[in-house]
Amino acid sequence: MAKIYSRGGRLYASWTIDKRRFRRALGLDYTPENRARAIEEILPDVKRQAELKIAPRKNFKLSSFVDEVIEGVEKISTEAAYESYKQAVFAVLPDKNIEDYSPLDFDIATKKLRARGLKDNSLRAYFAPFKSAFTLAIQKGVIDRNPCILPRLHVKVQPKSAYSPQEVAAMLQEAEGELKAFLYFAFYSGARCGEILALTWGDIGERAISISKTLVHTLGAISQTPKNGKNRYAVLLDPLKSFIATMKRGEESERIFKLDVRTMQRKFKALCERLGFEVQTLHSTRHTFISQCVASGLDLALIARNVGHSNIDMITRVYTHYIPSEENIAKMQKAFAQ
Repeated sequence: MAKIYSRGGRLYASWTIDKRRFRRALGLDYTPENRARAIEEILPDVKRQAELKIAPRKNFKLSSFVDEVIEGVEKISTEAAYESYKQAVFAVLPDKNIEDYSPLDFDIATKKLRARGLKDNSLRAYFAPFKSAFTLAIQKGVIDRNPCILPRLHVKVQPKSAYSPQEVAAMLQEAEGELKAFLYFAFYSGARCGEILALTWGDIGERAISISKTLVHTLGAISQTPKNGKNRYAVLLDPLKSFIATMKRGEESERIFKLDVRTMQRKFKALCERLGFEVQTLHSTRHTFISQCVASGLDLALIARNVGHSNIDMITRVYTHYIPSEENIAKMQKAFAQ
Protein backbone atom coordinates (compact mmCIF):
# COMPACT_ATOMS: atom_id res chain seq x y z
CA MET A 1 0.00 0.00 0.00
CA ALA A 2 1.34 3.43 -0.96
CA LYS A 3 -0.16 6.87 -0.59
CA ILE A 4 0.47 10.61 -0.56
CA TYR A 5 -0.69 12.52 2.51
CA SER A 6 -0.28 15.92 4.15
CA ARG A 7 0.80 16.80 7.67
CA GLY A 8 1.57 20.20 9.12
CA GLY A 9 1.10 21.81 5.74
CA ARG A 10 3.71 19.55 4.06
CA LEU A 11 3.39 16.57 1.71
CA TYR A 12 4.69 13.09 2.51
CA ALA A 13 4.68 9.67 0.87
CA SER A 14 4.23 6.45 2.82
CA TRP A 15 4.37 2.79 1.97
CA THR A 16 4.35 -0.53 3.80
CA ILE A 17 6.85 -3.38 3.56
CA ASP A 18 6.13 -6.56 5.52
CA LYS A 19 3.79 -4.66 7.85
CA ARG A 20 6.44 -2.01 8.53
CA ARG A 21 5.54 1.53 7.50
CA PHE A 22 8.02 3.85 5.81
CA ARG A 23 7.55 7.50 5.00
CA ARG A 24 9.39 10.07 2.94
CA ALA A 25 9.16 13.85 3.05
CA LEU A 26 8.57 15.22 -0.43
CA GLY A 27 9.87 18.71 0.30
CA LEU A 28 6.63 20.27 -0.94
CA ASP A 29 4.08 22.50 0.76
CA TYR A 30 0.53 21.20 0.64
CA THR A 31 -1.43 22.79 -2.18
CA PRO A 32 -3.94 21.13 -4.53
CA GLU A 33 -1.45 21.65 -7.37
CA ASN A 34 1.47 20.05 -5.47
CA ARG A 35 -0.70 17.14 -4.36
CA ALA A 36 -1.83 16.49 -7.91
CA ARG A 37 1.77 16.66 -9.09
CA ALA A 38 2.90 14.26 -6.35
CA ILE A 39 0.19 11.76 -7.23
CA GLU A 40 1.10 11.91 -10.92
CA GLU A 41 4.88 12.06 -10.71
CA ILE A 42 5.94 10.62 -7.36
CA LEU A 43 3.28 8.10 -6.31
CA PRO A 44 4.16 5.62 -9.11
CA ASP A 45 7.76 5.50 -7.86
CA VAL A 46 6.54 5.03 -4.27
CA LYS A 47 4.31 2.14 -5.37
CA ARG A 48 7.29 0.59 -7.13
CA GLN A 49 9.35 0.83 -3.94
CA ALA A 50 6.55 -0.89 -2.04
CA GLU A 51 6.25 -3.68 -4.63
CA LEU A 52 10.02 -4.24 -4.74
CA LYS A 53 10.27 -3.91 -0.95
CA ILE A 54 12.78 -1.07 -1.12
CA ALA A 55 13.32 0.69 2.19
CA PRO A 56 14.32 4.37 2.12
CA ARG A 57 17.96 5.32 2.39
CA LYS A 58 18.71 7.19 5.57
CA ASN A 59 21.67 9.54 5.54
CA PHE A 60 20.55 12.61 7.49
CA LYS A 61 22.74 12.68 10.58
CA LEU A 62 21.64 14.92 13.47
CA SER A 63 25.15 16.37 13.70
CA SER A 64 24.92 17.81 10.18
CA PHE A 65 21.82 19.80 11.14
CA VAL A 66 23.37 20.96 14.43
CA ASP A 67 26.43 22.13 12.48
CA GLU A 68 24.20 24.09 10.11
CA VAL A 69 22.49 25.79 13.06
CA ILE A 70 25.85 26.72 14.56
CA GLU A 71 27.08 28.11 11.23
CA GLY A 72 24.04 30.39 11.09
CA VAL A 73 24.69 31.95 14.51
CA GLU A 74 25.72 35.61 14.31
CA LYS A 75 27.59 36.10 17.60
CA ILE A 76 31.00 34.43 17.96
CA SER A 77 30.35 33.91 21.68
CA THR A 78 27.11 32.06 20.93
CA GLU A 79 28.83 29.95 18.28
CA ALA A 80 31.51 28.94 20.77
CA ALA A 81 28.89 28.11 23.40
CA TYR A 82 26.89 26.00 20.93
CA GLU A 83 30.04 24.09 19.97
CA SER A 84 30.66 23.21 23.61
CA TYR A 85 27.01 22.25 24.10
CA LYS A 86 27.19 20.03 21.02
CA GLN A 87 30.20 18.14 22.34
CA ALA A 88 28.65 17.70 25.78
CA VAL A 89 25.31 16.42 24.47
CA PHE A 90 26.79 14.09 21.85
CA ALA A 91 28.87 12.54 24.64
CA VAL A 92 25.62 11.07 25.99
CA LEU A 93 23.41 11.09 22.88
CA PRO A 94 24.22 8.87 19.87
CA ASP A 95 24.58 10.72 16.56
CA LYS A 96 22.18 8.83 14.34
CA ASN A 97 19.79 9.54 11.48
CA ILE A 98 17.58 12.46 12.41
CA GLU A 99 14.43 10.47 11.57
CA ASP A 100 15.28 7.83 14.18
CA TYR A 101 15.03 9.94 17.35
CA SER A 102 12.21 9.87 19.88
CA PRO A 103 11.57 11.87 23.09
CA LEU A 104 12.95 8.87 25.01
CA ASP A 105 16.42 9.56 23.59
CA PHE A 106 16.39 13.02 25.13
CA ASP A 107 14.97 11.75 28.41
CA ILE A 108 17.92 9.37 28.69
CA ALA A 109 20.43 12.04 27.63
CA THR A 110 19.04 14.48 30.19
CA LYS A 111 19.43 11.94 33.00
CA LYS A 112 23.02 11.23 31.96
CA LEU A 113 23.91 14.94 31.90
CA ARG A 114 22.37 15.37 35.35
CA ALA A 115 24.47 12.46 36.59
CA ARG A 116 27.54 14.30 35.32
CA GLY A 117 26.66 17.30 37.47
CA LEU A 118 24.86 19.52 34.96
CA LYS A 119 22.21 21.65 36.66
CA ASP A 120 18.67 21.91 35.33
CA ASN A 121 19.00 25.62 34.66
CA SER A 122 21.77 24.79 32.15
CA LEU A 123 20.01 21.94 30.36
CA ARG A 124 17.77 24.23 28.33
CA ALA A 125 20.80 26.06 26.97
CA TYR A 126 22.63 22.83 26.14
CA PHE A 127 19.73 21.46 24.13
CA ALA A 128 18.90 24.77 22.39
CA PRO A 129 20.97 24.06 19.22
CA PHE A 130 19.48 20.56 19.06
CA LYS A 131 15.90 21.83 19.22
CA SER A 132 16.78 24.29 16.45
CA ALA A 133 18.37 21.48 14.43
CA PHE A 134 15.15 19.48 14.45
CA THR A 135 13.18 22.62 13.55
CA LEU A 136 15.53 23.07 10.58
CA ALA A 137 14.94 19.46 9.52
CA ILE A 138 11.17 20.06 9.65
CA GLN A 139 11.57 23.14 7.45
CA LYS A 140 13.52 21.08 4.92
CA GLY A 141 10.85 18.38 4.89
CA VAL A 142 13.12 15.66 6.28
CA ILE A 143 10.94 15.02 9.36
CA ASP A 144 7.46 16.12 10.40
CA ARG A 145 7.82 16.55 14.17
CA ASN A 146 10.37 17.69 16.75
CA PRO A 147 11.27 14.86 19.18
CA CYS A 148 13.55 17.08 21.30
CA ILE A 149 11.11 17.26 24.19
CA LEU A 150 12.85 17.63 27.51
CA PRO A 151 11.45 16.25 30.77
CA ARG A 152 10.19 18.78 33.29
CA LEU A 153 13.15 20.82 34.43
CA HIS A 154 13.38 22.44 37.84
CA VAL A 155 14.38 25.82 36.49
CA LYS A 156 13.99 28.79 38.78
CA VAL A 157 11.54 31.09 37.05
CA GLN A 158 11.61 34.78 37.75
CA PRO A 159 8.19 36.16 38.69
CA LYS A 160 6.43 37.85 35.78
CA SER A 161 4.70 41.19 35.96
CA ALA A 162 1.78 42.20 33.80
CA TYR A 163 1.64 45.75 32.52
CA SER A 164 -1.38 47.74 33.70
CA PRO A 165 -4.05 48.90 31.22
CA GLN A 166 -2.72 52.44 31.67
CA GLU A 167 0.83 51.34 30.83
CA VAL A 168 -0.41 49.43 27.80
CA ALA A 169 -2.30 52.50 26.57
CA ALA A 170 0.81 54.67 27.04
CA MET A 171 2.99 52.23 25.10
CA LEU A 172 0.54 52.05 22.21
CA GLN A 173 0.36 55.84 22.16
CA GLU A 174 4.13 56.44 22.21
CA ALA A 175 5.41 53.54 20.07
CA GLU A 176 6.16 54.12 16.41
CA GLY A 177 6.55 52.12 13.21
CA GLU A 178 6.69 48.33 13.37
CA LEU A 179 7.00 48.36 17.17
CA LYS A 180 3.62 50.07 17.44
CA ALA A 181 2.04 47.50 15.11
CA PHE A 182 3.71 44.64 16.98
CA LEU A 183 2.43 45.87 20.35
CA TYR A 184 -1.12 46.12 19.03
CA PHE A 185 -0.96 42.51 17.83
CA ALA A 186 0.75 41.36 21.05
CA PHE A 187 -1.42 43.13 23.63
CA TYR A 188 -4.68 42.26 21.81
CA SER A 189 -4.01 38.67 20.72
CA GLY A 190 -1.65 37.15 23.31
CA ALA A 191 0.24 35.44 20.49
CA ARG A 192 3.89 34.54 20.96
CA CYS A 193 6.51 36.91 19.59
CA GLY A 194 7.65 34.53 16.84
CA GLU A 195 4.06 33.83 15.82
CA ILE A 196 3.35 37.54 15.39
CA LEU A 197 6.53 38.21 13.43
CA ALA A 198 5.70 35.33 11.06
CA LEU A 199 2.21 36.61 10.21
CA THR A 200 1.32 37.37 6.61
CA TRP A 201 -1.55 39.52 5.40
CA GLY A 202 -3.38 36.39 4.34
CA ASP A 203 -3.52 35.29 7.98
CA ILE A 204 -5.76 38.22 8.92
CA GLY A 205 -9.42 37.32 8.58
CA GLU A 206 -12.60 39.23 9.26
CA ARG A 207 -13.07 37.82 12.76
CA ALA A 208 -9.90 35.88 13.56
CA ILE A 209 -6.15 35.65 13.01
CA SER A 210 -4.76 32.37 11.70
CA ILE A 211 -1.73 31.26 13.75
CA SER A 212 -0.02 28.58 11.66
CA LYS A 213 3.71 29.35 11.75
CA THR A 214 6.43 31.00 13.79
CA LEU A 215 9.68 32.88 13.25
CA VAL A 216 12.48 30.84 14.84
CA HIS A 217 14.82 33.57 16.05
CA THR A 218 17.83 31.23 16.45
CA LEU A 219 17.57 30.39 12.74
CA GLY A 220 16.06 33.60 11.40
CA ALA A 221 13.67 31.42 9.41
CA ILE A 222 9.96 30.59 9.38
CA SER A 223 8.77 27.27 10.80
CA GLN A 224 5.51 26.11 9.26
CA THR A 225 4.03 25.23 12.64
CA PRO A 226 3.51 27.27 15.84
CA LYS A 227 5.60 26.51 18.92
CA ASN A 228 3.28 23.76 20.17
CA GLY A 229 2.83 22.30 16.67
CA LYS A 230 -0.92 23.03 16.49
CA ASN A 231 -2.51 25.62 14.24
CA ARG A 232 -5.18 27.80 15.81
CA TYR A 233 -7.31 30.90 15.35
CA ALA A 234 -7.04 33.88 17.69
CA VAL A 235 -10.08 36.13 18.06
CA LEU A 236 -9.57 39.42 16.20
CA LEU A 237 -10.43 41.96 18.89
CA ASP A 238 -11.94 45.28 17.88
CA PRO A 239 -9.02 47.56 18.96
CA LEU A 240 -6.60 45.48 16.88
CA LYS A 241 -9.02 45.29 13.96
CA SER A 242 -9.36 49.08 13.98
CA PHE A 243 -5.59 49.53 14.02
CA ILE A 244 -5.08 47.06 11.17
CA ALA A 245 -7.53 49.12 9.12
CA THR A 246 -5.04 52.02 9.31
CA MET A 247 -2.15 49.92 7.98
CA LYS A 248 -1.15 49.60 4.34
CA ARG A 249 -2.13 46.07 3.39
CA GLY A 250 0.27 44.03 1.26
CA GLU A 251 -0.07 40.87 -0.80
CA GLU A 252 -1.65 37.83 0.89
CA SER A 253 1.73 36.05 1.12
CA GLU A 254 3.66 39.14 2.27
CA ARG A 255 4.89 39.18 5.86
CA ILE A 256 3.49 42.02 7.96
CA PHE A 257 6.69 42.51 9.95
CA LYS A 258 10.22 42.87 8.59
CA LEU A 259 12.12 43.34 11.87
CA ASP A 260 13.69 40.39 13.70
CA VAL A 261 13.21 39.48 17.35
CA ARG A 262 16.40 41.12 18.62
CA THR A 263 15.65 44.44 16.93
CA MET A 264 12.07 44.44 18.18
CA GLN A 265 13.23 43.66 21.73
CA ARG A 266 15.77 46.47 21.59
CA LYS A 267 13.11 48.96 20.48
CA PHE A 268 10.73 47.70 23.18
CA LYS A 269 13.38 48.14 25.86
CA ALA A 270 14.07 51.70 24.72
CA LEU A 271 10.34 52.49 24.82
CA CYS A 272 9.95 51.15 28.36
CA GLU A 273 12.98 53.10 29.56
CA ARG A 274 11.69 56.29 27.96
CA LEU A 275 8.31 55.89 29.67
CA GLY A 276 9.84 54.86 33.00
CA PHE A 277 8.19 51.41 32.93
CA GLU A 278 9.71 48.12 34.08
CA VAL A 279 11.83 46.66 31.28
CA GLN A 280 10.78 43.12 30.46
CA THR A 281 11.03 40.79 27.49
CA LEU A 282 8.54 40.86 24.63
CA HIS A 283 6.93 37.79 26.19
CA SER A 284 5.54 40.10 28.88
CA THR A 285 2.98 41.32 26.32
CA ARG A 286 1.57 37.78 26.15
CA HIS A 287 1.55 37.53 29.95
CA THR A 288 -0.28 40.86 30.13
CA PHE A 289 -2.96 39.67 27.70
CA ILE A 290 -3.56 36.41 29.58
CA SER A 291 -3.62 38.18 32.94
CA GLN A 292 -6.25 40.62 31.75
CA CYS A 293 -8.35 37.79 30.31
CA VAL A 294 -8.24 35.88 33.61
CA ALA A 295 -8.98 39.01 35.63
CA SER A 296 -12.02 39.64 33.41
CA GLY A 297 -13.46 36.22 34.28
CA LEU A 298 -13.19 34.75 30.78
CA ASP A 299 -13.60 31.03 30.24
CA LEU A 300 -10.17 29.40 30.80
CA ALA A 301 -10.66 27.08 27.83
CA LEU A 302 -11.29 30.05 25.56
CA ILE A 303 -8.14 31.74 26.83
CA ALA A 304 -6.04 28.58 26.42
CA ARG A 305 -7.30 27.98 22.89
CA ASN A 306 -6.81 31.61 21.89
CA VAL A 307 -3.15 31.72 23.03
CA GLY A 308 -2.18 28.13 22.18
CA HIS A 309 -1.54 27.00 25.75
CA SER A 310 -1.24 23.29 24.99
CA ASN A 311 0.98 22.71 28.02
CA ILE A 312 -2.08 22.91 30.29
CA ASP A 313 -2.82 19.20 30.14
CA MET A 314 -6.35 19.23 31.53
CA ILE A 315 -7.54 22.02 29.25
CA THR A 316 -5.88 20.48 26.20
CA ARG A 317 -7.40 17.06 26.94
CA VAL A 318 -10.93 18.20 27.76
CA TYR A 319 -11.34 21.09 25.34
CA THR A 320 -9.56 19.87 22.21
CA HIS A 321 -12.64 20.62 20.08
CA TYR A 322 -13.85 23.59 22.12
CA ILE A 323 -15.59 26.22 19.97
CA PRO A 324 -15.80 29.66 21.61
CA SER A 325 -19.40 30.76 22.10
CA GLU A 326 -20.66 34.09 20.89
CA GLU A 327 -21.17 35.06 24.54
CA ASN A 328 -17.54 34.41 25.45
CA ILE A 329 -16.24 36.25 22.37
CA ALA A 330 -18.46 39.19 23.35
CA LYS A 331 -16.93 39.07 26.85
CA MET A 332 -13.43 39.12 25.35
CA GLN A 333 -14.33 42.09 23.12
CA LYS A 334 -15.71 43.92 26.16
CA ALA A 335 -12.63 43.16 28.26
CA PHE A 336 -10.39 44.84 25.69
CA ALA A 337 -12.76 47.60 24.58
CA GLN A 338 -11.05 50.99 24.37
